[in-house]
This record gives sequence, structure tokens and C-alpha cells, in this order.
Amino acid sequence: MARELGIETVIVPVHTGLFSSLGLLVADTERQAVMPYRADLDALDLLGAEFDRMAKDVTEALREADPSAHTEALRVLDMRYRGQRFELSVTVPDGKLDSGLMASARQRFHAEHHRTYGRAGTDELVEIVNLRVRGRVRNPTGVERILSLPPSAPGPETTRACRFDRTEPTPVITRSALSPEPRQGPLVIEDMDATTLVPPAATAHRDRFNNIVISWTTTAPETTS
Repeated sequence: MARELGIETVIVPVHTGLFSSLGLLVADTERQAVMPYRADLDALDLLGAEFDRMAKDVTEALREADPSAHTEALRVLDMRYRGQRFELSVTVPDGKLDSGLMASARQRFHAEHHRTYGRAGTDELVEIVNLRVRGRVRNPTGVERILSLPPSAPGPETTRACRFDRTEPTPVITRSALSPEPRQGPLVIEDMDATTLVPPAATAHRDRFNNIVISWTTTAPETTS
């Protein structure tokens, strides 16, 4: 299919059949609070008090599961120009909400609006629609650990009869048996959760992230089935 679509290189990542499960394992724990807010942007005391209350609620909710967890809280403003129906989210830098911080938030909104729509307005047109606080507890399990291969020596190489344009004995190997040097197909590469077939018209090698990299060659015969 890749070759028919003109794709010259196919990358098969580690744990191909477990991506959704692995995403859950490495994802941070998050909690978000949202509140409509239509007061003036210069009502800094009110704005700061609402952000503080929301941050406190989000932090307490995250610590219910783990009282010792280190929590982070990100303040976000949903902003738009007066008369618009859609808003853009802009992060508010850490620190006490003062005129300088709000000026920075306005400039971030102008820049994001220009990046998104190709134009920007002026400060007096900016209004806040919602306040958001995104709380997070970072997951100590890094994606590098999840994507690493378990330490194991390559097992003995076997063969299996595979049907391409003709039936031929095909080496069956593990991912760890691949090296950085391209190996000509056909190959059957067996993982714990998936099996990768490299046709005769392609080579395969393992990159530094342990991906299987399959590339088409011009010297090997075409496959028909």
C-alpha cells in the first residue's frame, strides 16, 4: 500500500500495537477549571482573586489522589476582539497580575490572532471570555523508558514460507536482531505485540530510537501479492 501511494519509507515504532495503552502510562494527570468572565481587563484584583480560587480548587482536586504530589497550575485567558464569535486561548505568565502582565497577555493574543488569521487589532478591542486554570501532576515515567527495548540477545533465526510473487523461505527475526545497516527483504520481524513483514523489494534497519525503518529498493523484484 505504501508503495502504491508513493511512500518511499515506512517507520514502524516500538510497541506498535500498544500505542493507546502506552499513552495512558506516560500521560500526565491533569485537571481543568473554566469560568465565564466578562469583567473589564483592568479589574486586576477581581481577575487575580478568581484565578487564585480556581488554582486552589484544581490543586486540591489533584491532591485528593496523591497528597504528596507536586502540582503545577497554568493560567489561561480565552480572549477575542469585541464582536467576534470565537476566541483564542492565551497563557498568562507566572507572577502577580498587574498592568505589565496584562499588557503581555494582550500582546500574546495579538500575536496569536495574527498567526491564526493573518491580522490583528488593537488593545481597546480585546475582551476576555473565559478564565481557565490547567492543573497538572507530571508523570515520572518518561517516554524514553517506555520506548526502549527490553534487554535481550537476539534469538536464533528461523525461516517461514511466505507468499509474495512466489512462495519462498523468509527469515524470521526479532527487532533486536536488526542493526543500523539495511538488510534486504524478505523478512518477518516479530515483536511481542506486532509482526512486521518486509517484502523482497525493500530493506529494513533499526534506527537509534529502535524504530524499524523500511525503505524500497530498485534491485529487488516487485511483489504482486
